[in-house]
Amino acid sequence: MSFKISKSNLLFFQNFSRNKLGATLANSGRSDEAVIAYHQALTLKPNYPRAWANLAIAHANLNQHLDAIRFYLSSLTLNPQATHIWSFIHSAALNISLMELLPGIENKDVAECSKYVQGVLDDKDLPMPEELPEPVDEILRKIELV
Repeated sequence: MSFKISKSNLLFFQNFSRNKLGATLANSGRSDEAVIAYHQALTLKPNYPRAWANLAIAHANLNQHLDAIRFYLSSLTLNPQATHIWSFIHSAALNISLMELLPGIENKDVAECSKYVQGVLDDKDLPMPEELPEPVDEILRKIELV
């Protein structure tokens, strides 16, 4: 019996498993390891806003608030409807006294905040969702499905 998996299903599975691993690690107090898992998830699917937000939370847990802000803003770039994230950005900005961000936070303006935080995701630079970072056979080999 052969098992076939589509590229999109494989990508979803890989991304989901890495994001879930990151959440499990973060919830176990292992945010430094969670950061690695989230980066792996984002390598597979860079347009996944939840992974960006989870990466931000892991950085905030490590007191790396500027990185947390960068990744929260990246998540909002992909999902502007996630307005609850603005309160996390506000807290992180206060933690590092980044007061220049407060007007942008108040106005919920990602572009304004990005003027003060380098490296915020530009969604125009993202690959199309169906693109894979490597051949399907290689990904399947890595997750031991072939």
